[in-house]
Order: sequence, then C-alpha cells, then structure tokens
Amino acid sequence: MPPAVEAIQTATRGFGAYFITHICYGDSESTYPGRLELAVDNFDLEMSNSGLEILRLFKKSAFTKDIRYGVVDVHPHVVEGRDVVERPLKEGLEVLNRENVGVDQDCGLKTRTMDEATAKLETVVSVARALRRT
Repeated sequence: MPPAVEAIQTATRGFGAYFITHICYGDSESTYPGRLELAVDNFDLEMSNSGLEILRLFKKSAFTKDIRYGVVDVHPHVVEGRDVVERPLKEGLEVLNRENVGVDQDCGLKTRTMDEATAKLETVVSVARALRRT
C-alpha cells in the first residue's frame, strides 16, 4: 500500500465524517488513478493554473469521487471574467459526473486583497449558478 494511502487511512479510520483533501499541482501522471484509493470522499483540486491537464487522465480512467474543481487562479491580482471561469468548468463537466462537482478557486486566496478575493469568488458563484440552471 502506498504510504500516502496508508497515512490517510490511519488518520480517518473510525471517524464517521465526510473527508476532503486538497491537492495542488504534483505528478498526476504517476498518482492517478491510484489517488482514488485515498480514504477521502472529496478531492479539492487545483485545475485552472495547470491548464486542466488532469482532465485527459480522467478521460482514460473515470474520476469516481466528489470533486471541488478550481476554476480561478489565485496568483494574479486580476479578477477573471465570466468566460475565463466558465470555459474550464464546461470542459470538466464533459468528463465528470455533474452531481459530484463543486466549484471553487484553485487554492487559498490569502495573498489576494479582500476585494480581489471577494470579486473572484463572486464570479465563481455566478458562473456556477448559471450552469446549474442549464
């Protein structure tokens, strides 16, 4: 058993909780689909900054857990427009089970101003609501 799988199993064993893990970057080629063995219910993944590269792996081997899908890059001070947020989300919904997808930013927004963080999240929520209605 890979050490990460064993460690997370040890940490989550015996708790009747819904577990989420956040993964930024990394070597998806060598860790997917094996990471689905982690004893978590949901993966919060950085998606936009890496150019959605992991979606091609999901096409080869289905992603079978819940996912929080990062659609805005937290690094720039620029607040993304609706089209910048909508495009990667629509691409993901072509591969992922819609009922398992939640939307958020790639990673934490602590390096953004409060106004930038709020504006980025308002765009994410607005796009998610619009796509939910379709």
